[in-house]
Amino acid sequence: MVIYTQNTSINLHSMVKLTEDFIMYEYRTDILAKIQERLIHMIQHHSKVLVVRFDVRFPENAPLPQRNDAISALMKHLKDWFSLNSIEAHYLWVREQNLSETPHYHVAFLINGNRCQTGTGLLQSASQAWSVILNYPWPQGLVHYCDLDGGRAWIMLCRPSAQSKGAEQAAFGFQVQAVFERLAYLAKTYSKDLAPYRVRDFGTSLLRVETPVPMVIPTLYPGAQTAV
Repeated sequence: MVIYTQNTSINLHSMVKLTEDFIMYEYRTDILAKIQERLIHMIQHHSKVLVVRFDVRFPENAPLPQRNDAISALMKHLKDWFSLNSIEAHYLWVREQNLSETPHYHVAFLINGNRCQTGTGLLQSASQAWSVILNYPWPQGLVHYCDLDGGRAWIMLCRPSAQSKGAEQAAFGFQVQAVFERLAYLAKTYSKDLAPYRVRDFGTSLLRVETPVPMVIPTLYPGAQTAV
């Protein structure tokens, strides 16, 4: 699939995600679509896009949260800071639960990279806010910084100029594809079926205009490609 932006084209191919034990994942197409819409929106509107990934958990022996009040409060706190400073940012979170007594959340932020150069401030703010929201003074271990680029929990996408050569455009397309594949982990179906009745298992920031984009969906076997 090729998605055209103002200055370049981005290839987001079908792929298969494997765990370390080579277990294949299935994907939620509704979540994949939200990831892709926000990624393409940010690339189209900003020459630099900072992508940040982190996970949040509840303390051991914490009561089972029946709703998503805590993660909603965290997203509001972080989004309000960006809005206050006139920095466009979008997020997506998913709720998962497997063998633990409480759920955990995977979170991705996409930020105007011309105004925000690293994910350090966001990650520190998330850790502090999560501790306050849970009224738990020891946040260590509750907020996990994911590896997106050489051990860092963030990566910067820098869109080439319109005058850049084909090699630069191609390299950028491969980089965006790699980021999309990393973010697609949030869309896996595994461990998303334990949310209480009528409790959402994912949430996103709102786009002013959400335009559906053609999407190639990750599938269960190599080489299979399904367009939507």
